[in-house]
Amino acid sequence: MNFLERAISHSRATVSLLLFVLIAGVFARSWISVDLNPNVSVPYVMVMVTHQGISPEDANRLLVKPLETELKSLDGVEELTAQAREGSAFAIVEFEPEIDVDAALADVREAVSRAKAEFPDDTDEPLVKEMSASPEPTVVITFSGDQLTERELFHIVRQLRQDVEALPEILEANLSGDREEVVEVLLDPSRLEHYNLTAEELLKSVSANNLLIPSGEYDTARGRFGVKVPGLIEDREDVINLPVKFNADGVVTLSDVTDIRRTFKDRS
Repeated sequence: MNFLERAISHSRATVSLLLFVLIAGVFARSWISVDLNPNVSVPYVMVMVTHQGISPEDANRLLVKPLETELKSLDGVEELTAQAREGSAFAIVEFEPEIDVDAALADVREAVSRAKAEFPDDTDEPLVKEMSASPEPTVVITFSGDQLTERELFHIVRQLRQDVEALPEILEANLSGDREEVVEVLLDPSRLEHYNLTAEELLKSVSANNLLIPSGEYDTARGRFGVKVPGLIEDREDVINLPVKFNADGVVTLSDVTDIRRTFKDRS
């Protein structure tokens, strides 16, 4: 008599056993916690190298190649992504999940130190930083204040973020809700008419003075570097003193024909 025949001949025992297994499974399922989005800690480490003026081609040859050579030799590397851009290069190293994050950071720093020997002499100090694969923040802090201006509140929050990021246990602190500060220029039609200017001419003057102008390339023994003349507007004083017209009486600046004030971008 085989197993199936025995099960049929002892139907009551078979049904009782099946019910016991089913009930035990239901109770076991209720006691086991299931996370649909488990927090799996995968070590990611980013390396950023800055070299002002270097071309993407030379950044790939002088920065990326030495980095890749050293980083690929590390134990536990799952994936390595590196890219060269104008003025910089970066690499993102993904380690196997069982690799300790602190050990991975130490290994990457040692590898970057070895690669630095092949970088150009005037390359900035590389930045090595752990990256988090989890988008969820651990702690959320909300600020509000009726007695403070928006600018004062942002100043306090930014200072607190710097203090928090300085703590050794903190990977990063992100700021949300702040608005980008801008300089607002309000046209005065009467003053425009007085200086014989139009709004279009003012816009062209501002745009022309806010460009990074390419001025050629500089070849060295280590590679080719782009040369650019900055004409960028960086603060309110640059806007106030911006020349918009030249006449016999002198220079007409933007502040002569407009009202200029600091404000924030509208919330999107």
